[in-house]
Amino acid sequence: MTVTITADAGTLDVTPQGWSEPQTPVQAAALEVIGAVISLPAGGNADDHPYALVLDPDAAQDWLGLVYGRQVAQACRELRHGQAREVPAEVSDTTRALTDLARACWVERWWPSATASLPGADQAALDLDRGLLAARAGRCLEAEPLAWLAGGIRGLGRLISLVAELTGARRERADRLLRESVAAAAYLLDPDTTEAQAAAAYQDHWDAEDAEVARLLASWPNDEPIEAEPALMAGGDGPDEARYQTVDWLQVPARSVSGNEDNVVITTTDSGLTISVEAGDQPVPRLHARLFGDEPLPTVVRLEHQPGHRRYQATTTAACSRLDIADLRRPPSEVFPPRPDPVAYQDRRLIRAVLRRRLDSQAARPLLAELLAAADAGLPAW
Repeated sequence: MTVTITADAGTLDVTPQGWSEPQTPVQAAALEVIGAVISLPAGGNADDHPYALVLDPDAAQDWLGLVYGRQVAQACRELRHGQAREVPAEVSDTTRALTDLARACWVERWWPSATASLPGADQAALDLDRGLLAARAGRCLEAEPLAWLAGGIRGLGRLISLVAELTGARRERADRLLRESVAAAAYLLDPDTTEAQAAAAYQDHWDAEDAEVARLLASWPNDEPIEAEPALMAGGDGPDEARYQTVDWLQVPARSVSGNEDNVVITTTDSGLTISVEAGDQPVPRLHARLFGDEPLPTVVRLEHQPGHRRYQATTTAACSRLDIADLRRPPSEVFPPRPDPVAYQDRRLIRAVLRRRLDSQAARPLLAELLAAADAGLPAW
């Protein structure tokens, strides 16, 4: 494969053949690296080269050669403002680790809560997946993958049990990924932390029911499953008027809301407007409804999470012609204007299609989280 390198006012564009600019954030897996941002199609081929917007060519020199090859790195050094050059690119282990990490981050961000057609994701497995891939691509990244590895180790006891239930090639792949992730955690984490000690103890006694491992893992509380609610709007005399819409996944944290369509119920009664949002596998303390009416700015209503009912809910007397759901506690760069429903729906379709294709035995280098989810859904082994 060749890439086209274009120099412009101190920055570089490294563009692989066939690259097209994504129309929405969902369409591309993006990742910040040293001196640059890389992007590649979320559902592309395993050995695709990423597009790179290089903001600091000097800082990026080291990894450019590792990811694209020496010829590309040399061309990046030589090109001056306004010049462009087509150069052959190479695929290396670092290329694969970096692109796999970008797609793993995409998977973690966009994998929805479990539905009838798509199994849920294990957060600890996703953390270990990203931590291991970041460790492999370490020379390309600004920060070490400590938080991901530590988060994954906290769920280690559950992951050990889940991997032990697998069979055949799927068991071998998952076991290898788990071993490598634990080894990376034991090497990189502060040895004085409980997570590092748990990883080291598990690594030393892989096949034994070691008492020290059990003691360390037992210090982490198990997640209590949330009891399912029979119906989102069950009970009462019934609403005077109800309508439905679907949360735009771009506006909320991953898996904070249900992965189903029509997960928002808007009920109009004599006492006002009741907004109820079906919660997901990883709910947050609250979401916000932005109500748009005659005023130039929306009215914001807080929807508090109700753990026993798997929903966020609030009642307001504010009038509106339309509303959307968002998490306004997030950084400003992660809060977006409301989008048309057809655009948000097409993004959800893309996410489901990419994830389903990866789970249906088509991921060249599957993640641990994907192996576990595919087994849970009864899909054929890779």
